[in-house]
Amino acid sequence: MNSFKTCRVVVIDDRTEEALPIIRALSRLGMGCIYFPGDRADDLPKSPLRGVGMVVLDMRLGVTGTSKQVASKTAKVFSTIVAEDNGPMLILLWTRHGDDLDAFKEALFATHPKFRGSILL
Repeated sequence: MNSFKTCRVVVIDDRTEEALPIIRALSRLGMGCIYFPGDRADDLPKSPLRGVGMVVLDMRLGVTGTSKQVASKTAKVFSTIVAEDNGPMLILLWTRHGDDLDAFKEALFATHPKFRGSILL
């Protein structure tokens, strides 16, 4: 790495051992990031962050249940961390449960419709 080549990146995963390879990969690319476990309200920022360019988001943040239940929790955590008026950003979602993806979009846009025009999933 010769220099920083960064956009503002947020990594959200309740399992540090799963987040660490992502953080390391970003580092090799010269991209710094902020990490949030997402499974405890005390660990979330007091006010949503602005200027985020990319979010790497685990879909199951310490909860189990139906895709709809999981997506609702994940959407709540996401909207607590990232400001609704943040502007354009890329969200990289990962899960082993394909139904989580559509359920997340539905839950997020239902409660925070301003995200609809500013994110690429």
